[in-house]
Amino acid sequence: MNGTFFKNPSFEENEIRNDYNILKDNIGKKIKVYSLIYNTEDHKIFSGILEQYKEDSLILSDPSNGNWYFIPQKYIYYIEFEERMII
Repeated sequence: MNGTFFKNPSFEENEIRNDYNILKDNIGKKIKVYSLIYNTEDHKIFSGILEQYKEDSLILSDPSNGNWYFIPQKYIYYIEFEERMII
């Protein structure tokens, strides 16, 4: 190959789905966010409705207690969908 890159003809660039698009398409879904706590190995679980997602953060509302959460993406460990997600 000598440093030459060949494009895979079966790969469509528009099929790339990153986390931004997946979360943006699932606004309004019930999710659990597992978040790391700064400077510790502990984590906190936030449960609620995904209200908004930006490249650097998300906003979650919890209808059971009326709380709203702003979670910076750098503290998100992983996200669990509690209902069917759109991919």
